[in-house]
Amino acid sequence: VVMTGCLKVAKNSIFTGVNNAITNSVLDTQIQFSSIIGFNKQETVKLLNDYGLTKYLPLVRNNYDGYKFFHDDIFCPWDVLNFVAKNYLHVQNRTEQYIRAENFWNNSTSSNALKGYVNYLSSNVNTQLQDLVDGKNIEVAVNDAMNYDDLRWHHPEDFFSLLIHTGYLTCLGFTPDGKYLLRIPNKEILECFKKNIQDNFDDTVVSGHENKAVKIAASFLNGDAETAENELSLLLQSYISIRDFASKSKKENLYQGFLSGILANCGSFISEYRSNSEAGDGYLDFSFKDQNGKFACVMEIKYCPKSAQMENEMQQAMTQINSKRYAQNLIDDLSVKSVLAYALVFSGKYCRIKKQKLK
Repeated sequence: VVMTGCLKVAKNSIFTGVNNAITNSVLDTQIQFSSIIGFNKQETVKLLNDYGLTKYLPLVRNNYDGYKFFHDDIFCPWDVLNFVAKNYLHVQNRTEQYIRAENFWNNSTSSNALKGYVNYLSSNVNTQLQDLVDGKNIEVAVNDAMNYDDLRWHHPEDFFSLLIHTGYLTCLGFTPDGKYLLRIPNKEILECFKKNIQDNFDDTVVSGHENKAVKIAASFLNGDAETAENELSLLLQSYISIRDFASKSKKENLYQGFLSGILANCGSFISEYRSNSEAGDGYLDFSFKDQNGKFACVMEIKYCPKSAQMENEMQQAMTQINSKRYAQNLIDDLSVKSVLAYALVFSGKYCRIKKQKLK
């Protein structure tokens, strides 16, 4: 009898009906079992060849390969079979322009167990998750003997074990001190990883009795730069950025996306929200009004690699707002009673804010 599942079978029952069971997880080193729960390269090549899809091996490898079970490189069998089933007729019908590597994995998994960890993760774990999204390997301790009962304790080693056993991560090997070397296996899983990270961040921003996004927006509109600064810095400690490393975008874009994600969760609390829009003699980063359109804010974001220079960067950002007249239309608008300018400077996980009243 062969039984499969996400986590290791817990052999702690009072019953004796199942004895001498051999457990083999994705972290085990029993070579006779390492490739029976996936397709190795030879099996994948044969399957693609049988259906006339051989030349799409690089596409399949980039999206569905990357798992390492002991000495075997493994393709996700669910993805490979779905790719073939969806695309082999395009070869026969000469419509190969429609062949693409869809994300089959995302619809077959649930992230509910992962979301249960969101409020329990330390800043160190968030840093490790950031490294994974950035394409790096991480070294972590893993609880290989965990089961579903362990999830309620929210231990970091259980979290990474859950990521491994549910397919978000794969193990490349072991370190001399007994830790595991982990990475995100392929493009498809990276896409799922990013989506769930963004969903979890959105949940964090609006969860609980207090909508943090609304609190931050209200702080800006009320001229309370200190509260906005503190709340943004706290969120940055738990934020995992979703960066596009294929582009050579500016560092400010990362933090612009961070703030945009917050303001997008304000619902109907703010109005006339604008981002990267033409204003005055240039393009402002952000502007918005309160729900009644009487109070307005304009913002300029800067990135500072050295925290000691943040004060100077704030002054430059404020000078830019004034010299380029980003708020001129709001100042001239007789229906707007107050216009506040904010210079936001980010350095790593920290934020500093400078305020100036323009109207």
